[in-house]
Amino acid sequence: MSNGVLTSTAAAPHRLKVGYNLPWSFNHFGYDFGPDPYDLSRQEPCWKDTWPRNLRYLKRMGVRVVRWFILGNAWNYGLRPHRFYTTGRGTWYTFDPPSTPDSRFAKHFEQALRSLIEVQEMQLIPSLISFEAFFPST
Repeated sequence: MSNGVLTSTAAAPHRLKVGYNLPWSFNHFGYDFGPDPYDLSRQEPCWKDTWPRNLRYLKRMGVRVVRWFILGNAWNYGLRPHRFYTTGRGTWYTFDPPSTPDSRFAKHFEQALRSLIEVQEMQLIPSLISFEAFFPST
């Protein structure tokens, strides 16, 4: 720098990874993974066919990281909550978590990860639960 020319010894810049905040599939907030509270007989996730296809689309657009809610509002985690108090501002529920989670949670999560492996060069940021699980419902 003594000759008046600015020089840099910094490493080459890293490219920014583009991410996508995946909402819930088909308006199934709270049951993308695990049992469907409206059809407990269903074993496969609603996104079984669309998730792999959507990953390929996202990859072509340059997306490399996907954030996805696993339990969402936790509506399907255990038995349905019971209403215990209602006010003009909403309804409060009580909830006892199950002693063991439904096996479909792990099965569906594994399916999602296998699709990521097949697409390659994609990462998942699993968000376990959304804030709506902790607020009163109407």
